[in-house]
Amino acid sequence: MFSLDAPLQPAVEGFVDPENGESQHTTHLNNVVMQIHRNTSIQDLITLLGPQLTHVQDKRRSRATLLLAEVLTRLPELKLAADTTHLLLVFFVERLADTPSLGPCLKALSALLSFHAAAVPAADILLLLESLFSLPSPIPTLGQAMRKQCFQLMNIVLELNVVDTHGARVLMEGFLAAMDGEKDPRNLLLCLQLASALLTAFPSNVDADLIRLFFHVTSCYFPITFKPPPNDPYGITSAQLVAALRSVFIAHDSMAKHVVPMVLDKLSRTTVTDMTVDMLDTLAFCCTRYPLNRLLTQFTPVATTVYRSILHGDNQAVIAAATATLRAIAKAVSPPSSLPGMQALAWSKFVVHVVQTALRDMQDQAMDSMVSLRAATVLTGVAAQSAAGLTYVLESSLPFLLSRVSAAAAALPTSSCCSTSSQLEAALACLVGLLDCIDVDVDHVTPPVLPHVQPIQAALVQSFHFASAHVANSSRPQRLCLQGLAKLVLRPPSPLLQDDSVHSLVDLWTTVVLTHAAADVRAEATAALKATANKSAVLAHHVRERSLPPLMHVVASPEDVLAVLAELSTEPSIFMALVLPLCQLGLGINPNQPLLQLHPQTKDIASAVANIVRLNQLNVACIDACVLPTTATTSVVQLLVDTVVHHVRQQLELNGHALLNHDDDAVTVTLVPPTAVILGVVMQHGSIQAQETLLQYVLSLFLT
Repeated sequence: MFSLDAPLQPAVEGFVDPENGESQHTTHLNNVVMQIHRNTSIQDLITLLGPQLTHVQDKRRSRATLLLAEVLTRLPELKLAADTTHLLLVFFVERLADTPSLGPCLKALSALLSFHAAAVPAADILLLLESLFSLPSPIPTLGQAMRKQCFQLMNIVLELNVVDTHGARVLMEGFLAAMDGEKDPRNLLLCLQLASALLTAFPSNVDADLIRLFFHVTSCYFPITFKPPPNDPYGITSAQLVAALRSVFIAHDSMAKHVVPMVLDKLSRTTVTDMTVDMLDTLAFCCTRYPLNRLLTQFTPVATTVYRSILHGDNQAVIAAATATLRAIAKAVSPPSSLPGMQALAWSKFVVHVVQTALRDMQDQAMDSMVSLRAATVLTGVAAQSAAGLTYVLESSLPFLLSRVSAAAAALPTSSCCSTSSQLEAALACLVGLLDCIDVDVDHVTPPVLPHVQPIQAALVQSFHFASAHVANSSRPQRLCLQGLAKLVLRPPSPLLQDDSVHSLVDLWTTVVLTHAAADVRAEATAALKATANKSAVLAHHVRERSLPPLMHVVASPEDVLAVLAELSTEPSIFMALVLPLCQLGLGINPNQPLLQLHPQTKDIASAVANIVRLNQLNVACIDACVLPTTATTSVVQLLVDTVVHHVRQQLELNGHALLNHDDDAVTVTLVPPTAVILGVVMQHGSIQAQETLLQYVLSLFLT
C-alpha cells in the first residue's frame, strides 16, 4: 500500500525485485518518487541502488536503471547540480552498452535532456550521440518500442539546438543508418518528420553525399501505400505519412535533382490509379516549392509527363490530378518573379512547351476528338492561372480556334453530317473555356483579352446564327455562343466592349428570348440579360433602354402575334402546319391531368383559329383538313368538339347530372363560339366528303 512515510530502502528493493507483480511495482515506485520529491536526494537513491545497478541478474540491473529513469521522468522539476547531471548522463550513456538496460537508459537520457538541458554541455551530447549510434545491437535490429525511443531521443537532441557542425554530421548520419529499412508506421511517421527537421535545421551542413543518403533512405517509401487496419488504435493515417514524406522531399533544395526524376520515372511505369494520383500530387507539391533554378533541367520532362497524363489518363481521377498539377506549376512559373531570368527560362521550358504541344495535337486532330478535347483542357488550365498565361494562350491559340469555329459554322448549311455540328460545339467550348479564365477580381491595366474582343464577338454571333439556322439536333452550340458573349460582358472587372457592342448583344439576347424555338436557349439569353442588368448601373441602363420596350410591346399587345399568324395562314402549307398546333396550344391538353388545363390566352387563341379558318374558307383543301386529317391522328374539329363534349360530361358527373348554366362555365363560353364558327365554315365551304364526315361524327356523339 502507498504511504507517505514508507522508508526508501524497502520501496527500492520492492521495485527492483522482478518477482513482484505490476501493482506492487507501481506502489513501490510511487513511494520512491514521493520520498525523492519530499526530502531525499537523488544521490541517496543512487547509493541505495548501487548493488542493484551492478547486479549479475539482467532483470534486477534493468529494473534498477528503470527506477532512476522513472524518477527523472516523473519529477521534471527535480533540482540537479551540473556535476550531478553530468555524472548521470555519463552513467546512462555508458550503460547503453548493457542491452537489458537499454530501454531504461533511453528513457532516462530523454528525461535529462528534456528537463535539465541547461546543465548538459555540448560535449556530453556528442558523447551520447556517438554511443547511441554504436550500440552492441544496432538500432534497426531493436524492437519497435525501443527504436521509437531512439528516434525520440534524437529528436530531443535536435530541438536543443546545441550541436556543432561535427555533431550535426554525426546526428544525421547516425539517424539515417538507424532509419534505414524502418517499416513500422508508428516509427516511420516519426522518422520522416525527423528527417525533414534535420534537413531544415542544418542546411549548410548538408553536402551532396548526405543529400544522396537522405534521398536513398526516404525515397524507397514513395509512393506511400499504407492502409491502416480497421480500428487502428494508433491513429496513423496514410495522409500523415504522405505529408511527412513530401516534407522530406522539399526540406532541402538539393533534393530536387533526385526527387523529380524519381517521380517522373515511377509515373512512367505505374498503372495503379491511386499511386498515379499520389505521384502527380507530389510532383505539384515539390515543383511549386523548389527554387526555379533547381528545376530548369526538369521543367520540360515534367511538362511532357503531365501533358501525357492529361491526354492519355485512364480515368477521371488521373486526368483531374494531372490537370491540377499543370495548373499549380503553371502558376508557380508565371510572372512576376523574384528571379526574372530564371522565371523566363522556367516559363519557356514548361508553359511554352506544354501549350505548343497541345496546339500541335489539336491542329492534327478533329476538334471533337478525345485528343483535342483533352488538349483544350491544357490550354484553359494554363490560361486560368495568371494574366500572363491567359495572354500567351490567347495569342498562341486564338487564331487557330477562331478559324476552326468559322470553318465549322460555315460548313453547316452544306453538311448533313452530325460531325460538323459536333466540331463546332467542341471549338466553341474551348473558346468559351478560355473566356472563363478572365479574372473577375483583378482589373489589369491592359486586360489580356482586350486585343481579341472584336474577333471573338464576331465569331460567336456568326456561329450563333449559323447554328440556330442549321443545327436541329442540339441546342448546345447556340447556348455556348450566348455564354461566351455573356462572359465578354460579365467577367472583366472593367468594361471591354464599347456601347454599340453592348447594344448589339442586348438586342440579340432580347430577340432570342422573344423568338427562339428552343426553351433552353431562351433561358440562356434570359440569364444573360439578368446578369448584365445586375452587374452595373450602366449595363442596367442598356438593358432597360434596349430590352424592355420590345418585351413590353409583346405583353401589351399579345394579339399582334396572333394577327400575324392569321395573315400568314393564307398560304396553304402554313395553314396546314399552323391550325392544329395552335389549337392544341390553346387547349393545353395534358394526358396526366384529369381536368382540362386551358392556356391563359385560350379565348384569344381559339378565336384566332376560327378567324384563320374563316380567312381560308375559299380553299376547299384547307377547310377539308379541319375535318379530314392528313398526317395528324386527329383533326381540328374533332379536337375542339371532343374537348367541349368531354368537359360538359365531366361537369355533369361532378354536379350529379344537374342542369348546367353554360353562361357561367368558362370553358363553354371560351370554346363553343369559335367551334361553332369552324363547323359552320366546314358545312358551307367544305367538300361533300368533309360535310358527310362532320355530320356522321356529330350525330355519333348524340347516340353515345
